[in-house]
Amino acid sequence: MRSRAIREESSESAVSPVVGIMLMLVVTIIIAAVVAGFAGGLGDSAEKPQQVQLRAKYSQSQGMSIEHIGGDVIPTTDVKLIVRPSRTFGDAAHRINEINPAIITSDGSVSNITDAAAAARWKRETGMTGIHAFRPGDTHYIPVDNCGSAATGYNLGMAAHWQLQQNDNSATYTFKNPANLGKTFFLEMVDSYGRTIAKTEVIINP
Repeated sequence: MRSRAIREESSESAVSPVVGIMLMLVVTIIIAAVVAGFAGGLGDSAEKPQQVQLRAKYSQSQGMSIEHIGGDVIPTTDVKLIVRPSRTFGDAAHRINEINPAIITSDGSVSNITDAAAAARWKRETGMTGIHAFRPGDTHYIPVDNCGSAATGYNLGMAAHWQLQQNDNSATYTFKNPANLGKTFFLEMVDSYGRTIAKTEVIINP
């Protein structure tokens, strides 16, 4: 009798750890499922980067054109356009300039942004939006008078913020300087999260 009691007691003590391990596995699986579901939800809620293809042309005598050649419709209030010299300028990649959206227009016939209607600009002088969207197939412009820099002699007497390179006071790095013909710079489009969603290299033409 005593031997039988000992066997039953051993059997019960062996079952307890097995049950405990199974419970731990079940709890672990449930926690993993909850975490995976939460992480998946976060991934779905994050806004995906927009897809854009740009092509740009720069002429010292005619100004700059920016073509949307494919991808998503871009809300003009949600992006920034940036220019930076390429290695053709030497060690100048740090010379970054954000383009004032008020000098970008859909009117390719004007030589000075002040001649473009407020509604035909990305941003009005009052700060209100003019053109709300940049769509595939659109070509927008920076007039020739606004394609210089803050450097004396390359801004046609206009305030620096009306220029493509509004923060650059060095004539050496100004795209409008005849000495820079044939060199290149990068035009980048950055979204509201700071992600570069388009980039194109632009040749400086006469």
